[in-house]
Amino acid sequence: MACSNTNETTQETLARPDTVAQAPAAPTLLGRFSTRMQQLVNKETGLLRGFTPGELLDSVMKRETAVLHEDSARYKGYFLGDSLSTDVLDIRYFFNPKSRLTDSLVIDTYSEPDSLMSELSEYFSVRFGEPVLRQKKMLAWSVNDAQLVVRDVSVKLSPGLQVVAKKLK
Repeated sequence: MACSNTNETTQETLARPDTVAQAPAAPTLLGRFSTRMQQLVNKETGLLRGFTPGELLDSVMKRETAVLHEDSARYKGYFLGDSLSTDVLDIRYFFNPKSRLTDSLVIDTYSEPDSLMSELSEYFSVRFGEPVLRQKKMLAWSVNDAQLVVRDVSVKLSPGLQVVAKKLK
């Protein structure tokens, strides 16, 4: 019987795949920021939300995960968030007659503009270098043939932040 147990144990060991401890994946740059920031940026490709000015609108519409709520001749409007709160993203993709993104996108968010401005500043500075323009309520980065602008558009009773990505001539 002792031989039988040894044989069974050996067979179990051979049948079981080797287990190698794998190091956890390094967090992505975006993963280091708040959920709100991750929702706004969405993907670490393109300039913002995974898109770049000049892209075909059809491609954007297939990949955008927010809810389409405005469909006009000049832009498509998407909404992400709870309509009963101020914690929303209003996303607008502007396009030209050839259905390519122009002012690629304008995102308005209405909650916590100060903290979100700080996070966007850090994130875009790591991705694209220091801003080419730094003002009290506005930051801008030049990326290849495009510009990315983050602006605090808050007024006394209505906080807000606007992010614009647009193609330069």
